Amino acid sequence: MLPLRETLSERYVRVAARQRETLIVNADDFREDEFGVYGHDGDMGIIGWNMAKRVFTELLLEVDRAVALAGAPGAGKTTWVRDHGEGGVLYLDMTLSRRRVRREVCALASEAGKEISLVLVHPKIEVCLARNRSRGRHVPDKQLRRAHHRLTVCPPRLDEGWSEVTIVGDGLETDSVFVDGALDRVGSAP
Repeated sequence: MLPLRETLSERYVRVAARQRETLIVNADDFREDEFGVYGHDGDMGIIGWNMAKRVFTELLLEVDRAVALAGAPGAGKTTWVRDHGEGGVLYLDMTLSRRRVRREVCALASEAGKEISLVLVHPKIEVCLARNRSRGRHVPDKQLRRAHHRLTVCPPRLDEGWSEVTIVGDGLETDSVFVDGALDRVGSAP
């Protein structure tokens, strides 16, 4: 039973500590209504982002490092954290296909006095579609394609506020990333 005044971030920390897991904030965790119906857009999308933002902001004060994961649904963001995540690091697992939202995440980290890096998990669209269809809770193909397209034509850039941008996957055309010098420093993830 939860203590009456426990905040969402305190619950995340308590659960992560008990399970000895990496600390991950995922907007999907907040997109179910009181009847258990999962929503991807509209009110549930806004509610999910606002709740995730609140928890992420509170948890930023408790960690030394933060990493955001961007990618279309089915890209493998959660799997990447499971395979490469580190303790003591706060991970924000979201699509982050819109530059405005990415800048907002960077601003939240800056306000908390933290640097934040970004890992773009971006396989080819066919991989995302196949993985998404195999999940119990999947995103409509149209929304997935739109997010993948946005991340392909407008990938994350250092000038959005990231301390580092790492690209994992083969869903970007190399020339489209480097033509305008958008990424000053790109690393490769393990």
